[in-house]
Amino acid sequence: NNIGLLINCTNNYEFPDMNIKKIRLSLSDNFSEAYNCINSNKTKILELIYNNMDIENILIACYDGERISPYIITLFIKEYGNISNITKIKNIIMSKNSSVSLDY
Repeated sequence: NNIGLLINCTNNYEFPDMNIKKIRLSLSDNFSEAYNCINSNKTKILELIYNNMDIENILIACYDGERISPYIITLFIKEYGNISNITKIKNIIMSKNSSVSLDY
């Protein structure tokens, strides 16, 4: 998918050996802790994605792909996608991965 930027939302998972831009958002695998950290840094995280999305295809990776990265994407869609209805956003994300947990 021509990924040019990988945002790794883990404390210690290795980056793949690929010639791409790599950014680590050091988030706990405990979702409550990660949730608080994301919300405290929401503006910075969303601006990072927004400022790079026209330049690079972005992959946001987390521990299991079911909570942290979908939550960040949900926040992004809500902020920049002109969709405020969380149920609609949840349906969009779950259409790509039915195991996503967005019950927070």
